[in-house]
Amino acid sequence: MTAGLGPIRNHRRSVLSAFRGGRIVRRAGHALAIVATLAAGAAITDRTPDADTQQHPFIRSATVGHAVDARTFDVTVLGVRGGAVLGGISGSHDTSGVWVLVRMKLDARTNPVSLGYAVLEDSDGRTYRATGRVDQSILGERSLEPGVPVIAEIAFEVPTALAQDMSLRLAVSPTDQRMDAVAQVRLPITAGQARQWHADKNPLTLAAISVPT
Repeated sequence: MTAGLGPIRNHRRSVLSAFRGGRIVRRAGHALAIVATLAAGAAITDRTPDADTQQHPFIRSATVGHAVDARTFDVTVLGVRGGAVLGGISGSHDTSGVWVLVRMKLDARTNPVSLGYAVLEDSDGRTYRATGRVDQSILGERSLEPGVPVIAEIAFEVPTALAQDMSLRLAVSPTDQRMDAVAQVRLPITAGQARQWHADKNPLTLAAISVPT
């Protein structure tokens, strides 16, 4: 060893350490880039509506006594009544809940159309279809003709405690309302009225379809 000189450093080891350090940094950078890309993709996915959301029905609302445009037909709810027993050709039908009968005027807009979907929806989004316990020919069987409005009544069977939170929904397709208009009308039923209906054992008779004069 030469006098006055310190120890000789191993340059090969220093270069190798620097190379390894740079490779680790690059790998860490690549990993961070991948994580950032995945996070951005997840954020985009969270903000992109799914197919059901993109194809949701178009709800068109009105109040009782006012017409609502459901694209192929107009509907005006004229009134609502109820009771504990519903009469029919096959006899009387009682219920553990309450029968709700909605009277309405229906008018096809430009082409003949049939009403295929009629439900009552409660405040939690549960739906109750028009009853099949009595004949309801206005649903699917009768064609509405443009310029010839009809007045009809549709019967539903619902829990008494939920009757005051109901909205009527009507549409053409009986099974698929995606990307189509749905008429919606909130029914003015109070909790006290629903309880009175539940206690009323006088049979209700579904009104026949008629043409307004």
